[in-house]
Amino acid sequence: MAGYDQTIHYISQQAFNYAGQYPAPTQYMQSIPTQQLYSYNLNQQTSYLDPYVPNKNPKQNVPQDTNVNKAQTNNLNSQTKRSQICTKRCVVMCLICIGILLLIAAAFTVPLVVILTLPPDSNGSLSLYGVQLNLNPSSLPNSWSQCYTATYATSMGTTNLNTILSACNKNMLLLGCRQTGNTIMDVAAMGYRADVLYNCATTSNCRNVANGVGWYYSDVYSWGFANGTDSVTRSICDTSSTNAGYRLCWHTENIDGYRCGSVITYGNNYEKVIYHSN
Repeated sequence: MAGYDQTIHYISQQAFNYAGQYPAPTQYMQSIPTQQLYSYNLNQQTSYLDPYVPNKNPKQNVPQDTNVNKAQTNNLNSQTKRSQICTKRCVVMCLICIGILLLIAAAFTVPLVVILTLPPDSNGSLSLYGVQLNLNPSSLPNSWSQCYTATYATSMGTTNLNTILSACNKNMLLLGCRQTGNTIMDVAAMGYRADVLYNCATTSNCRNVANGVGWYYSDVYSWGFANGTDSVTRSICDTSSTNAGYRLCWHTENIDGYRCGSVITYGNNYEKVIYHSN
């Protein structure tokens, strides 16, 4: 046996198919090209397989150096987990900071909205702000009622004032004037009792600005108002002509008359009107 070659030659499947499809005549020997023969050496571990036969053991084709070190993989997974935890913590901290900023903004915004919404010197109980022109009493809240009316020909001395203020005894007062027989008041303004009855005595330019109205009162001089921060000139009653249509003044020293807006009157053609409410 020593004279034999230990290499075994085999014929591929394609060669057999070729021989089957094209048989040689019986008188000739079938010749198979030598290049279609593949060798297998018994002394070698590496095989040369038929390219037409699928490899039934694919694991043999995986190179040894492609295996990933398990320790490196575990280390990579650990780093990934730490990164994810850090990211989650950062997100939570950001959300907390945003919440705190929103609370701070709300704390400053709400008072600002209240300041911008409510008129000066008003706590929301007064339904009208500033001097009103052509005011219809029917537009007032139901709590308001008329407590006094008289023509400009009627004087308002100390005795009459005591009677008037006893009848008009509620916390809020509205002063107005209108043409006799009319319901609509030409000029009117409302305020809290303490503001409307602010005692200016006989000081010419005295006024108490509240609810957008400059109020003045004296039971021996005059009683009335001007618009906002407009100045007054009280020569007994206010004679200023600035925004004259927004002014009202009544004499309070036993003489009749004076102004309803820009109209100066001493007669029965205009009425003084007072409403009150709590």
